[in-house]
Amino acid sequence: MTTEHEHGLAKAVWTEADFADMGWHDATMWSFTIQKTEEPYAEDVDWLMDRLVIDLDYITRWVEPPRRRLRDPRRGLYDFWVAPATLIFHRVMDLNIGMNTAGGTGWLDISDITRTTEGWHIAGSDFDVRFRAEGFRQTFRRLPIFSQSQHLLLAQRGGYSTSEDAVHI
Repeated sequence: MTTEHEHGLAKAVWTEADFADMGWHDATMWSFTIQKTEEPYAEDVDWLMDRLVIDLDYITRWVEPPRRRLRDPRRGLYDFWVAPATLIFHRVMDLNIGMNTAGGTGWLDISDITRTTEGWHIAGSDFDVRFRAEGFRQTFRRLPIFSQSQHLLLAQRGGYSTSEDAVHI
């Protein structure tokens, strides 16, 4: 992400055209939903299409702290700029979700989102999601907040939301 802002966010709306510049490692999923749209898949086919909608905290920038803090075992090695965002995959088909949170951390942390020959793959700490989709749109709802954690508090992020209203950068 090329930007002049300290928080690392260059624009409020990103799409599959920006995929190479994005990275979801350690992004936290707060919720997800599968929504039906009334948009027909083709003019001659009249069925509802799915949208996969994810409410997440996206790390816009990893910050290496001053060297003196690296020795503090109570702290991680990085600080973060984190922003709440809505990630929507459009025209989702062949959705396959696997999840096992038994013995997990309680957080749904994304390891990575990749494109495969079969479609999209969202790999997580305790979950795995595979599907086909025409593309995605990720909208940042608030400016990034500087944090010692990879996720925000619920109050910091404005609660749960799948709003598509973009913040002004």
